[in-house]
Amino acid sequence: MAAAASAQAWRGPLATALARLGRKERDVLLLVAWGDLSYEEVARVLQIPIGTVRSRLNRARRRMRDVLESDPARSTLTGTELEERWWKRWSRA
Repeated sequence: MAAAASAQAWRGPLATALARLGRKERDVLLLVAWGDLSYEEVARVLQIPIGTVRSRLNRARRRMRDVLESDPARSTLTGTELEERWWKRWSRA
C-alpha cells in the first residue's frame, strides 16, 4: 500500500516535469527510461549523433531533477533518498 501511495504522489510532479521538457529532450528521456533503448539505439532511431543523445539526456535529467526538487508536494523524502531513488530509475551505466 505504501509503495502505491508513494507512486501516486509522484504522478503529478512527474507529469509536470515531463511537460516542461522540450520535445527533443523528452523524446530521448522516454526512449531511454521507458523504451529501455541504449544510447546507440536512440541515436539510430532519432538519426542523431550519440553525443547529442547524451547531451539531451543530461539536460532532460537535470531539468527533471530541478522541477521535482522545487515541487513542495513531491514527497517527504530527504534529498539523499530522493537522489538515490531518482538515479536508480533514470541513470544508465
